[in-house]
Amino acid sequence: MRERLFAAIYTNTHVGGTTATTLVAEIQVISPAKVCGITNESETVKRLRLAVTNKDFTFKAGQWVDFFIPEVAVVGGFSICSSPGLLEQERVLELAVKHTVHPPAHWIHTQCSLDSEVALRVGGNFFFDPQPADSPVNLVLIAGGVGINPLFSILLHVADFHRNQESEENGYKMGTVKLYYSAKNTNELLFKNNIFGLMNEFPGKITCSFHVTQQSSQICEELQPYITAVTSILGIEEIQAFMAGSPYKDQVTFRPQPKLLAKVVATFHMNGRWKIRY
Repeated sequence: MRERLFAAIYTNTHVGGTTATTLVAEIQVISPAKVCGITNESETVKRLRLAVTNKDFTFKAGQWVDFFIPEVAVVGGFSICSSPGLLEQERVLELAVKHTVHPPAHWIHTQCSLDSEVALRVGGNFFFDPQPADSPVNLVLIAGGVGINPLFSILLHVADFHRNQESEENGYKMGTVKLYYSAKNTNELLFKNNIFGLMNEFPGKITCSFHVTQQSSQICEELQPYITAVTSILGIEEIQAFMAGSPYKDQVTFRPQPKLLAKVVATFHMNGRWKIRY
């Protein structure tokens, strides 16, 4: 079975405005949306729940949205962190946005409230959207900081495939997924409880290893078993890499090297761009 590696670079925002939409040839739908939930995912990240009114609005796991705020001239761009299945079932999607001086992100942290109205447009050619006839693959996901967003969407999409495999005889047969996730400290490891829930629901099918780079306090017992070195990935002879947030929009095939992978996971959230040279 093939292995695929999805890598997400830490960025405060993804490309916004018209630039983002040039990456995808298909016609994009702009839909009104209303904020129906706000929670603090961490001290620096707010998680927004948005009710989408346009029935034609859809997205693929891993994509972002252009985020239009009526009173803010700058268009935001944020990766979706929920699954396509949530939108299909409840007409809701979620974003997790880090607090920065960027006007859309600043508005979300200082002015956004329940029932605030915005508009959304899907963009991006980085996604995981296998079809029933596709060959099964195992996924390796590497995320840094808030770059977890598109990969968490993919992780939730994988979980939906596993839930549906028993009831859909002719559906896509999902392989395993391994998530390697780095952040500054354990407080900044987003979606921890959700990830633990998925690992418990699908033991052996969904696994995760966390890495922290600037931890000043003792790591809690719950997390200690998951703070591990990135060695289990090294048995892969060849990886298909999909770079989210990088200047390279195409797939890159490479052979992993131990020192490179350790460095990538350790410093991922500190870099806006990275290159692979072989």
